[in-house]
Amino acid sequence: MTSEPARDVHPGQAEIAAVAEAAGLADPSRLRWTVEAVDHESIIDTTGGLFDVRGYGHDGDAPAEWSCVVKALERSEGGECDPPDSWCYWRREAAFYSSDLYRFALQRADEAVSLSRQLGLSEAG
Repeated sequence: MTSEPARDVHPGQAEIAAVAEAAGLADPSRLRWTVEAVDHESIIDTTGGLFDVRGYGHDGDAPAEWSCVVKALERSEGGECDPPDSWCYWRREAAFYSSDLYRFALQRADEAVSLSRQLGLSEAG
């Protein structure tokens, strides 16, 4: 298990705009947030971190609070998890949340079924 204290984050303009849009906030210049690592059991090394992200901004003059969970995915060393047919394929979750199957499931989900909602996907390098 991992544990890190909350820390201030200084995101770039693209991240600020994406979060403001996802949170429905009209003025991204007044958006602030903190990040806290979430303890989790690491089964394979493709989870680069799990984070509780909380923030506030303004929708016009009204303050607005928001929160979400961010999961960082990363390639494992050695390449075992690189092929898409691998049991531990490192991009499986990202691929699912970007798929037609996920969009289809969201359209048909009802009160009896709960699905995580992807607010965005960002890939580095």
